[in-house]
Amino acid sequence: MMERTSENKIQNKKSFILYLDSTDIFEQLTDQEAGKLIKAVLFYVHTGEKPELSRILTMAFTPIYQSLHRDLEKWRNKVEVNRINGNTGGRPPKKKTQNNPKNPDGYFNNPKNPDSVNDNVNVFNETLNNFKVMRKQLKKPLTEHGEKLLIKELEKLAKTEEEKIAILNQSILNSWQGVFALKENNKPDNRKSSLL
Repeated sequence: MMERTSENKIQNKKSFILYLDSTDIFEQLTDQEAGKLIKAVLFYVHTGEKPELSRILTMAFTPIYQSLHRDLEKWRNKVEVNRINGNTGGRPPKKKTQNNPKNPDGYFNNPKNPDSVNDNVNVFNETLNNFKVMRKQLKKPLTEHGEKLLIKELEKLAKTEEEKIAILNQSILNSWQGVFALKENNKPDNRKSSLL
């Protein structure tokens, strides 16, 4: 019986893919050579070591080895992504669909008339955090440097905290990766009350 290397024990793979385009290789070999080649493939998959083969079988084994190696790297990358996702709480929640885009729900907890400047700062920080969450869900997380640049851009685009919050909400609503000047109908002064 073939012994597994520690590398293969760690991967704990139970299967592999042998592509049909390798059929041409097997058809050009005698039955005895084809048998040795398939045993060599199984040996490599099981142990992770290249088998010692004749020159012709080595030439036949090379493209199979390359596809197995490529698939193994893809599999390892997928395992790593799944491990990272598992450490961060698993798969991100699905995006909520909104019934009324003019009155979005989900990310927005923006009071209409904040009582003080501190409330505006808290609402701004909460909205900024919601923007960062949205970026993370888009798989485009905001770096620390990116956050600083984003805040500088908000300073250029808006005069008040309320406008900065509205700009962030506009970007969240549209799943934009950046911030842009408010459209006329989204400006805080131009919004019509839904109670009228």
